[in-house]
Amino acid sequence: MEKGSFLTVSIKDTGIGMNPDYLPHIFTAFTQEEEGYKRKFVGNGLGLSVVKQYCEINDISISVKSEKHLGSIFFLTFALQK
Repeated sequence: MEKGSFLTVSIKDTGIGMNPDYLPHIFTAFTQEEEGYKRKFVGNGLGLSVVKQYCEINDISISVKSEKHLGSIFFLTFALQK
């Protein structure tokens, strides 16, 4: 993003959180922290990759901070127009 005025919104959840080692892969399609037949949660690993693509299309920066068993905080930064 270029220099200028920005608005950052944070969204916090109190879910299961993620290990820091997994965070670089969080926006990759078809990936999940737990894999295989014995995983506890279902899904195909597309949700956050779609969110990332939507943000990129709309010039929104997205990042995440997460800690296992404590939840996650997602940060969305919007460029403000003059």
